[in-house]
Amino acid sequence: MTDSRRRFFQVGPLSSVLAVCTVSLLLITPIASALATTSGRARAAPTRHGTVPGKHSSKPHITITEFRLPHAHTWPTDIVAGPDGNMWFTEADSPVNVNTIIGRITPAGRITEFRDTLPTQGYSGAAQGLAVGHDGNLWFGENDGFTHIGWITPAGKINYFHYDDPLLEYSYDFDIRELVWGSDGNLWFTTPSGIGRLTPSGARTHFHLPDNVTPGGITTGPDGNLWFTAPIATTAIVRDYIGRITPSGVVTLFRIPTFNSAPKDITVGAGRAMWFTEAGGIGRITTTGKISEFHDRIPKSVPQRIAVGKNGNLWFADLPTNSIGRMTSTGKVTEYKLPTPHAFAWGVAVARNGDIWFTEGQAGRIGLLHIR
Repeated sequence: MTDSRRRFFQVGPLSSVLAVCTVSLLLITPIASALATTSGRARAAPTRHGTVPGKHSSKPHITITEFRLPHAHTWPTDIVAGPDGNMWFTEADSPVNVNTIIGRITPAGRITEFRDTLPTQGYSGAAQGLAVGHDGNLWFGENDGFTHIGWITPAGKINYFHYDDPLLEYSYDFDIRELVWGSDGNLWFTTPSGIGRLTPSGARTHFHLPDNVTPGGITTGPDGNLWFTAPIATTAIVRDYIGRITPSGVVTLFRIPTFNSAPKDITVGAGRAMWFTEAGGIGRITTTGKISEFHDRIPKSVPQRIAVGKNGNLWFADLPTNSIGRMTSTGKVTEYKLPTPHAFAWGVAVARNGDIWFTEGQAGRIGLLHIR
């Protein structure tokens, strides 16, 4: 690339493809459906911010609206566009963190919360990760001392798969972080020590990664493989990875050129490439492992979740700047400040009509960014 305002690097895979070790297949039995309770509350009065000019912008008309959650001290995290036309999100019951809460917000801003009734083991029961399944349900992970994968129907009924092996249920190695449905029809997810795979019948396989490689975000690539972010869990100066795992479990790691880049989330975007968030910018990796990084436009940013919108633009939540950012496939960045200070923007998703929805953890709100 000739644009001097961006840095471009090319790297190849590690000298050898890393073999993975799978633990014995764990059969999983469904737990009886958990009864969900519904708040049924209409939205609180939203905060409107009128037209927001973006930095380095050609004056787009942006309206940001924030909707307060029905209960205080809840912390929204991930958000996705549901099959029913609504947006769905996970909540942590902060500061206690003892119940899984899945929320639904309509395009008009009406919020409904669904809580499970599974007894926790004295640990956090907060849901982590959220993915729309091929069955039309929404799937999530839950770590409360026991490890569960759950799903919620569009009607609000919550169900779980429960792992039968008691030696693994308390293991930190099996905490679920992010989930995605693969091209093979299975549910794939990240854990602190590797990549998990769950079949529709409930059988799970775990693929271990090298020590200190702690995967985070995961997506299904255009090549049919699973791609994931793989930061190194260490205080040393290191180069982190983007990983690729085939449906059969063969892993390849690609080094990110920038040291301590701390990659977080990843998605498929323009050019049949994967785009990922990292400290100070956005990165791009092709299916052949060529990496580009875009840093100089947002040097003080720490992007979290990332999603693809209309025209291939990338949208991301940025913590330090308290903004929702947009980046074109050529690297042009615009950021839009949020009305609430220190909102802690985290999850971001694109609705069917192109609106951008996001979570504000510390503010306890769901945000809507409308472009016109």
